[in-house]
Amino acid sequence: MSLFLRKIFKVMAMAVMLLQCTLSAAAEVEFDIGSGPAMDTLVKASEQGRIQLLYAAEIVKGVTTQPVHGRYSVQTALEKMLEDTPLAVVPVSGGKAFGIIKRIQRLEFNTPLL
Repeated sequence: MSLFLRKIFKVMAMAVMLLQCTLSAAAEVEFDIGSGPAMDTLVKASEQGRIQLLYAAEIVKGVTTQPVHGRYSVQTALEKMLEDTPLAVVPVSGGKAFGIIKRIQRLEFNTPLL
């Protein structure tokens, strides 16, 4: 096989993998995850949703997530898991992966800054 054909097949294979990642993030998936430590439940969500999750272990340590049961998009399932926690989900690379971050707290001031 020529070098040119090998390169074309590699590009086609990468395009198919990219399409599969995009479709899996947008499609509804069956989730069955109980409440528990985020270190465990995020791994289960990643496996069941067939997606990559990016997070620092120190921000999820000690956090308990909500249960998620039923068919949801990956983002919706993650949002439900992280309700009432200090964590939030952020799509990365157009939804091909998701980042887990600390929520930003809103600061309120009683006096004007100027």
